[in-house]
Amino acid sequence: MSARPNLHVIQGGRRTFWRRGDLELVAAGPGNPPFSVERTVVEEDRWRVVGAPPDWRPPRPEHPVRLHTALIDDAPERLGRVLEHGQNWHAVVVDVDADPLVRPEAVRAALARVTLLCARHAVTRLAVPLLGTIHGDLDPARALAMVHDALLVRPPADLRRIWLQVPPRHRVRVEQGLAAWGRARG
Repeated sequence: MSARPNLHVIQGGRRTFWRRGDLELVAAGPGNPPFSVERTVVEEDRWRVVGAPPDWRPPRPEHPVRLHTALIDDAPERLGRVLEHGQNWHAVVVDVDADPLVRPEAVRAALARVTLLCARHAVTRLAVPLLGTIHGDLDPARALAMVHDALLVRPPADLRRIWLQVPPRHRVRVEQGLAAWGRARG
């Protein structure tokens, strides 16, 4: 009688690197930071709900009339806008009231704004997800191409490292895209 092998699944996976000059992009899972970052881009919707951190807790209870009045006066954010909340930049790219949920022009506008903010704040290390694919319906290959065009073609002067946060469901597409970028450079 043979003993059963003691096998365990090790969480993680491959990290994909891409480099051009002084700029390095590392594609890794959202919970698997390859380095510390100065700013993190968060995918957000127009009503500022999906970008809430998982440990968020509501403020102490308010009187229902005050809460109702606040909700009546609330307005949705403009698509493509980036809201600065400390170290987190919330990119408003999802419109839960529309079909499709994400329009490419909103992602392009948000990434252009992120590029400007990186330059303004002299950010050297940035974490960014594939905007439009986390809570939206944007094709991951298209989202990756937009990251390339916005942050890698003419990067902000101080930016040196980008952590591209890639969920496991998009890992293969991103690895293929980065490999194609490497082949295109020669």
